[in-house]
Amino acid sequence: STLAELCAAALCYMQMTAAQVEEWAADANQYVADEDIFACSVRDGATMLFEECVEVYEVGGLKAAGGAVWQALDAASAARSAKRADWWRPAEAALFAAGRIAHLVDGSLNSDEGTMEAAGAMQLPRLIELGRALLAEGDASGDGASGFLRGRALWLCAKYAGSLPERTADEVATHAARALGDNAAPVPLRVCACRAVAALGAPLGRDGLGPAARDVAGPPMRREGGGDARRRVRRLRVRAARDADPLRQAVLPPAAREIEGN
Repeated sequence: STLAELCAAALCYMQMTAAQVEEWAADANQYVADEDIFACSVRDGATMLFEECVEVYEVGGLKAAGGAVWQALDAASAARSAKRADWWRPAEAALFAAGRIAHLVDGSLNSDEGTMEAAGAMQLPRLIELGRALLAEGDASGDGASGFLRGRALWLCAKYAGSLPERTADEVATHAARALGDNAAPVPLRVCACRAVAALGAPLGRDGLGPAARDVAGPPMRREGGGDARRRVRRLRVRAARDADPLRQAVLPPAAREIEGN
């Protein structure tokens, strides 16, 4: 009970502040930097606490984390039904929290029965379906909130790329490609689309991807700077738009950036 309360409290503090919403919506560089580097913010501290609960308490931590994620998602759904403007914030935090422990949930699939049961609290198939639904809603308003939430849905699906059915992976890749090809798309959505491209292109069993996913992800990146790697870099440069350098920095790993510079 105490662990569940701790995970729920941590997830609550993982919600974006109004200042972060405003700053990240306008500055891709800052959004990328704050996602990748510990910034001593309340969100960062709460994220570390959430991850620590799962890593230290293992089975109990997974159960508590899954419960906290769905508690926040249910609260977001209720807030949306009540037409609250900030309904998306707990939903974004919940997807962020679920993605941060993806390596532990994915690893449970071949673990002992107790660990698998604990990971089941995350309800991964339902979580991925929720991500798909958010992506399918579109972004007709073009507002920052929608961009943050849809971007996080892309990021979440990419985090669980190894568990995505072929059709879902292809849908995620298609949404990522559309976001990268739209210069008017919200900055958070385009940054997360870049990260999704990078994850879908990882050399971890992506042979089953459909045509859209293969087109976006391309062949696995190689440090040697061979033809395949160069072609993928060129594809990503086109997708991310040549004038959006923070987006290329978000998606391209160091080895790719070395190749790009040659």
